[in-house]
Amino acid sequence: MPAMIAHYLFAQRVFSKLKKAGVTPEAPAMAAVGAQGPDIFFFHRVLPWEPGTSFAKQGSLLHKISPAKLFEAFRAGINRASAEDRAAMTGYVQGFFCHYALDRAVHPFVYYWQEELRREQPGYGSTAHQYHFRIESALDTITLRRETGRLVRDFKLASVIPAESAGGWPALGRLYQPVFARLLGAAGGHGGTDCPGSEGYAPCGFADDRPDPGQTAPAPHPGGKAGPQRGLRHLPDASGGHG
Repeated sequence: MPAMIAHYLFAQRVFSKLKKAGVTPEAPAMAAVGAQGPDIFFFHRVLPWEPGTSFAKQGSLLHKISPAKLFEAFRAGINRASAEDRAAMTGYVQGFFCHYALDRAVHPFVYYWQEELRREQPGYGSTAHQYHFRIESALDTITLRRETGRLVRDFKLASVIPAESAGGWPALGRLYQPVFARLLGAAGGHGGTDCPGSEGYAPCGFADDRPDPGQTAPAPHPGGKAGPQRGLRHLPDASGGHG
């Protein structure tokens, strides 16, 4: 699959085209979260000092279950939601459509070259995932340069996700609680009111590839613009708190 930057930029392109057609996502901040799809769970409590159980396994399962069943579960959740929650949930699913569309288009390419690299460079890694991530990283770098003229070392990875202050995170928890319970057989809160989300974008702060002191980065492409600096730290956890 593509990685975070590619998903973010693809969704921004889609939203821009929709805006020109007179269509705006229900909740743009939550649509940006949705553009990352189930990948947000890969970052859930991965840092060694974060207590509790990680939902990274559920992130993998969400990539493997039937998309029809997942989107049907989302539809059912939106239909049951309050008016306030419905806007956030709908925006999230609109962004999720972008994630799914890009994954469907790019996955065959990534898996093909993953196996080619394993044959050509058998000493690079011991698992297929290492080759997979290498290709994703390269695609992010190329896409960012092509779309914005920027280098990945100058891009704050956490900026692809809105801050908690943007609101909407508890609604996503209520959207996912029945998905976790019915499709994945995992608990996700009490009564559907807590968020089975991720503290998990905190690692993005460590992933930023900054230039060395004294090194001058090339000027950005004239048409390139910096993404909004919205450093997500975490989603509410399954107990309704943040730790």
